[in-house]
Amino acid sequence: MADDQPFPPGARRAVRPTAVIDCPACGELAGRGYPTCLVCAELVDQFWTLDWRPLVEVAGLPELELAELCCWRTSASSRGPAPTWP
Repeated sequence: MADDQPFPPGARRAVRPTAVIDCPACGELAGRGYPTCLVCAELVDQFWTLDWRPLVEVAGLPELELAELCCWRTSASSRGPAPTWP
């Protein structure tokens, strides 16, 4: 973890890159073309996927249902109260 980060990054199970590279597919900085550039999407997704998969296994819920629970607060005002865990 970088010295200037006050808390761990979201991708805790993967070694984070130490430098920014250009995407070989779109030419932008790697990840900047997310989600339209498939190579950028893969480069970004590889980090959070390593954290996501164990969460899905432990939660015992279908992946889509867990994603809805995790993302509930992004538009909670239009959805009513958040669902409860089983």
